[in-house]
Parts: sequence; structure tokens; C-alpha cells
Amino acid sequence: MGEKYEGLSLGEFLRKLRIDKGKTINSMQNETGISKSYLSKLENNAKDNPSLYILKKLSNYYNIPFQVFQNLCDFNTGLEDGQVKDISELVINMEYLFANMQVDIEFKLLFKNFIILVENIISSKEAGRAEEFKVLELLDELKCKLDKLNRENII
Repeated sequence: MGEKYEGLSLGEFLRKLRIDKGKTINSMQNETGISKSYLSKLENNAKDNPSLYILKKLSNYYNIPFQVFQNLCDFNTGLEDGQVKDISELVINMEYLFANMQVDIEFKLLFKNFIILVENIISSKEAGRAEEFKVLELLDELKCKLDKLNRENII
């Protein structure tokens, strides 16, 4: 990323990126859909735990690898190598392979949503037709995305 960005907090990093890009918080709100108050809180370090969704938007907006944001947010849990506290840690870990394939963040978020849905159904111990349909729908999305990724990796 360059020396001028080293050692910065997430907020300082985001402010510097925005200024270097010549953008205002208002223009960022219009271009990313993230509210200017939330962006301001991030830049002023009043909010330091943005969601994966927000980090993904910022990563795309600035065209910066998601791993840069992962490192800035310090998602370290103190667990031994290979252990994870919850599915979110797999989603943000850019080195994690799914079925021995490198997958993008959209796939990982979709997978996370699937796991959360299944966990919710199991914990409620009641699954109606709507829940069954949603599980099948997410499974189909996952399969299609994996098939697409598999074709892209083969070529």
C-alpha cells in the first residue's frame, strides 16, 4: 500500500484514502451508499468495528484487497492456528480455501448466511416450508457460485 499508509488506525487510513482520492464524505455517501455519519464515525475512530458488508464496500470503492482491511481491523482472536471462534472469521480470512479453491468475499458472505440460517433453524427446532425453501434457495446459490468459480479456475 505504501509507506504513507503504514501504522495508521482504520479511521486515519480511511480519511487518508478519501482525501488522496479527492472525495468528500458527501460524495462517498452517494457513491457507496454508506451514510456520511457512519463514514465520519469510522474516520474519527468513534466506530472501529465495521461489518464485513461495509468493509467489502470500502474495499471495492478504493480498489484495495480486502485483506488490507482485515489486517487494519485486527480480527485476531488469540486462538491457535486453524481454530475459529465463529463463521465470520472464515469469511474474513482471505487465505481460507473452500473445497480447495480460493473463493471471493461474496461467496464467503453467502456461505456465512447459509450457516447462520441453518443454526437458527436448528436452535428453533421448528422448520416450516418457508425455512426449508430458503435453505434450498441458498444451497442452489452456493452451488451455482461454486460451479462458476470452478469453471473460472479451470480455464
